[in-house]
Amino acid sequence: MQNLAFLIYAGEMKRIHNESGFSLVELMVAAGLLAVIALGFFNLSDRVVKTENKMLDLIEINEITMQLRYNFSNPIGCHSSLGFL
Repeated sequence: MQNLAFLIYAGEMKRIHNESGFSLVELMVAAGLLAVIALGFFNLSDRVVKTENKMLDLIEINEITMQLRYNFSNPIGCHSSLGFL
C-alpha cells in the first residue's frame, strides 16, 4: 500500500514538474500588457517633448518682445535700431 502511495505521489510530482513554466496564452497576455504600458509611456513622453518645445518657443517670443520694448522705449536704442529708415 505504501508503494502505491509513493507511485501516486511520484506521478503527481512528475506531472507538476512537466507543467512548470508559462503557457502561450499567459505569455501573450503579458506581452499585450507590456505593449499597452510601453505605448502609454511613449505617448506621455511625446506630449512632454511637445509641451517643452511650445514653452521654449513662448520663452523666445517673450525675450524678443522684451528686447523690442526696451529698444523702442530708449531713444538711443530706438535711433540705433531704426536709424537706417
